[in-house]
Amino acid sequence: GKAMSINTILVHLDESEKGKQCLDVAATLADRFDAHLTAIGVKAPIYVPSFAAAQVPPDVYESMSAEQDRALAATEEKFNEKMRATSRTDRSGWVQGDGDMARIVAAQSRYADLTILGQENPDVDAGAYEGFPDAVVMGAGGPVLIVPYIGVQKDIGKSILVAWNGSREAARAVKDALPFLAQADKVTILSANPGKAEDIPGADIAVYLSEHGIEASTGKTVSDSVDVGDMLLNEVAEGGYDMVVMGGYGHSRLREVILGGVTHYLLGHMTVPVLF
Repeated sequence: GKAMSINTILVHLDESEKGKQCLDVAATLADRFDAHLTAIGVKAPIYVPSFAAAQVPPDVYESMSAEQDRALAATEEKFNEKMRATSRTDRSGWVQGDGDMARIVAAQSRYADLTILGQENPDVDAGAYEGFPDAVVMGAGGPVLIVPYIGVQKDIGKSILVAWNGSREAARAVKDALPFLAQADKVTILSANPGKAEDIPGADIAVYLSEHGIEASTGKTVSDSVDVGDMLLNEVAEGGYDMVVMGGYGHSRLREVILGGVTHYLLGHMTVPVLF
């Protein structure tokens, strides 16, 4: 049905290697779902430590600002080139923001069925990108697909691992992932922190998926939060999964502490794209 489609995709782009990876993934998915693709570039505030701010001459700020403008223009041009090459010019658009990156991208995400951005690489990313993916996952108006900085090996979404704990966020993530799940060859449900021993972890969500024509197998995991993160990544490696689906958990409510920790862990350690 129409509800199970992705019609609009938003991708955050910059001049880095991750920008290129995100553009490749976004263009591939726009083709797969025949979606309109919007790219967003953000001019972030120039960060100078407060103790140094007084010593920085105004022309330094001006040249840093000019460099940001140049990088954004180059990124926009690369995006337009790619859209021309894939004959998507009329199904694409570029938007630009000026200010706090996470706030701007999260606000724009409300007008998209799927938002795509790159994982933070602590060895390379400083300043504006620090904490950016986490903040977008927490503030977005819909599902966010994070592309790992190690890159994407193959066509994503053929083999999907779902992290399930029966919560509202997990249910929301599964519903948001239906377009991917419907096209997957293999879907496995891993229950993080299953409740009573007699519960069959993930059985109810497996029934829900089967009613949408999606056959899923169920597995069981442990309840300690780092173990869950590790276990998911082990499972991804052993089972050859190319995508993970899980709720994006905040840190405010105690009952979500288990997967709150896992969200944070996966944002740091993912080996395949994760749909939060």
